[in-house]
Amino acid sequence: MTSTSFKHALSQLLLPPVIGQAILACVLALLIYSLESSATWVDHTDQVLSRMNKLTRLMIDEETGVRGYLLTGRKEFLEPYNRAKLQIDPAFQQLQQLVNDPLQIDRLRKLSADNDAWEAFAAARLTATRTHEELI
Repeated sequence: MTSTSFKHALSQLLLPPVIGQAILACVLALLIYSLESSATWVDHTDQVLSRMNKLTRLMIDEETGVRGYLLTGRKEFLEPYNRAKLQIDPAFQQLQQLVNDPLQIDRLRKLSADNDAWEAFAAARLTATRTHEELI
């Protein structure tokens, strides 16, 4: 076997595994990139869900406080309402900063408008109840 035929045989023997490993390395790099991208979206979704859960709890606290006060007339029941009322607008703003989808943005705006309307209703009911209590 001559040296040129040996080199040719050696290159034919080694070239396919080297090319195969290079292709596998490229595929692996693409899969890692895809995994990182998916993980980023999962983290973002977790943040949105966490903020939405916090916002839901605040809205429930507002409603619970008003309902408790209207049923009992005891001012300590307004503590959750007053505490949540201070935190709800910043919670909406934080959530709006995270949301990018136009449909979600519209839903969030509608939820904010509905909450504003409910807060106005609740404030009117509280004012009417306090005025009624003062008259008695």
